[in-house]
Amino acid sequence: MLDQQASTNFFNHVMELWINPEIEKRVKAGKLPENFVLTSAQVIMYSDGRSNVVRLNKEVKAFLVAVAKRALKVNEEFPLEDGIKEIKNIKLTERDDPNAGHVTFLRFNNEWHIVFDFRYNKKKAKDTTNAANEFLKSAKMNYEQDLWRSFVDNMYSATELLAVAQLLPHADKDYSKRQWHEGTQKRYTSFVDTGNFKIEYKTTLLELRRLRKSARYLSNKFTFTRDEAEKYLKILEDMLDYTDKRIN
Repeated sequence: MLDQQASTNFFNHVMELWINPEIEKRVKAGKLPENFVLTSAQVIMYSDGRSNVVRLNKEVKAFLVAVAKRALKVNEEFPLEDGIKEIKNIKLTERDDPNAGHVTFLRFNNEWHIVFDFRYNKKKAKDTTNAANEFLKSAKMNYEQDLWRSFVDNMYSATELLAVAQLLPHADKDYSKRQWHEGTQKRYTSFVDTGNFKIEYKTTLLELRRLRKSARYLSNKFTFTRDEAEKYLKILEDMLDYTDKRIN
């Protein structure tokens, strides 16, 4: 949530950066009249290198979470002020890329409603979190049977996938297209060291990576205890919950 001054500054910044240049370009090309009046605008943003898409007025596509003034019919078309009492939220529709970010402006009751979500790759992050949860469930089964090599291998996979899921909403173009072990470790370490996420998530990722080399590839003598397993399970449960809240 932004206060009034921050909202005004943000609105002006988006108008200056994306909306006004688009209006000017279209007016110059004869696609909009000189006296064009803006009533809604939307910028769709991608992290994979595609150019932003700017929508004006009727081009705007959005799913409104709102309080209705009256009973509305399915597929009924109406002016917003005629059917809507209050707008609670504005989201992208299912027709848009679920991994895109957006900022949407909508003028309603003589006020601008401003909603933005600059998290990229939300769908990909959710899928990655679900995959991490599967590996965590497998690790719990290994825990019940004292299968510590399999436990460490599954726990490392779960931890790395959760790290990826936390990184994806902030991802650069290269990482959005492809996630790899070294890239994840480097980015995640940097993110945690600059105050993002929890330090214990990073240390768990690094510790399990080291343990996995011994457990799976027999590179060194492998020793592991039930107390260690319980410690990592507690951290991973917290990491899963934290990640889920960050991307939903």
